[in-house]
Amino acid sequence: MKRVAFRVASAPEVGGGHVFRCLAIADVLRGMGNRVLFFVDSIADELVSRIRLAGYKVREDNIELRQNIMSKWDAVVIDSYQLSEKDVQFWCAKGQNSLVFDDYDNGCSFCTTRIVAKPSLSADDENKKILFGPEFIPLGANFRKHASVRFGPVKEVLFMFGLRDSVGATLLALEVWREILNQLPAIKVSCVIGSTCPSLKEVRKSIDGIGGRILIDHKNMSKLLVEFDLAVGGGGLS
Repeated sequence: MKRVAFRVASAPEVGGGHVFRCLAIADVLRGMGNRVLFFVDSIADELVSRIRLAGYKVREDNIELRQNIMSKWDAVVIDSYQLSEKDVQFWCAKGQNSLVFDDYDNGCSFCTTRIVAKPSLSADDENKKILFGPEFIPLGANFRKHASVRFGPVKEVLFMFGLRDSVGATLLALEVWREILNQLPAIKVSCVIGSTCPSLKEVRKSIDGIGGRILIDHKNMSKLLVEFDLAVGGGGLS
């Protein structure tokens, strides 16, 4: 049995993508008989509740915790844009092996493996493993179970731009949809979003204006997706 630690971004303003993709990896590791522990930004948040609901122990990353960490893990997975270079170095040093999610391909001199969410690479790390491309997108088993290819008319559309959607993509998509609604009157529209979204009030008003429905903090995205003929979202979002 191996011991694996996850240091994952969990603050409300970050969104849910970091947590959900780490949960996908953690579930596989646990299924192989390994022991998994999560370290997060704060323990008082909806995202942390989801980690606990999945059956994992959670600890808050703070000064006191770092001073008392003595042993190393077999592996450490780091998934956070908010950590400083010094923070990343600290957590990489706590694992015999370390995996860093490097979505922007910035490079990392401390980890043993990087996973890059790009079809190609711009940086080259000597003596390090670099995982990139669609085959390394960490989707949970529940998504794979529901995966299928369907053909036919589009009757229901789902807009999904992450739990927080700090850039306001949902509002923009709904504005565009309003412009073409007269040409596609028979199509029903829904959007899924988190309760921490800064523009939630405006999104609710916009979706009500076109007769659609809004789903807040939905618990089962994989099951929800297969209920729709078309899903509109953005890469890198949960």
